[in-house]
Amino acid sequence: MRILVAHGIVGKSAVGLHATLLALGAQPCFVAPRIGPVKTVDGVFVDAEASLQNEPGFLFDALALPDGDEGVQALARDTHTLDFIRDQHRSGKAILAMPASRALLEAAGVSPTLPSGQADPGLVVGHDATAFVQAIVRDRHPGRHIEPPSP
Repeated sequence: MRILVAHGIVGKSAVGLHATLLALGAQPCFVAPRIGPVKTVDGVFVDAEASLQNEPGFLFDALALPDGDEGVQALARDTHTLDFIRDQHRSGKAILAMPASRALLEAAGVSPTLPSGQADPGLVVGHDATAFVQAIVRDRHPGRHIEPPSP
């Protein structure tokens, strides 16, 4: 399970989610455009253990997108971010998008609804870690029926 981070995110929410998932037995990892310390808007220490370039999104069970407008804008400028999100979505994986990250979902072309018109149960928008864990437990969300990208 990966939590995307970048300079300008809200550190408290990212670290809080990391701690919650760790306590539940998950193995969360912070991923950023570059490995190393991330400057958060609230001064909370976050250290990216991997980079978007060396961690393709389809390898992991779930993805969490951060809160914080400045951090979201930084992630949106990195093309690897949108590929990471699309790979997770296409693979039917659970995604948590904290409020500011709605912009990332839109930029990646991720719909909050299934082709049937129902809400996507694998896409959680907000800070609800419990709903996110429930989406992860379901493993895959095949109702998305996403066609692979054209060559």
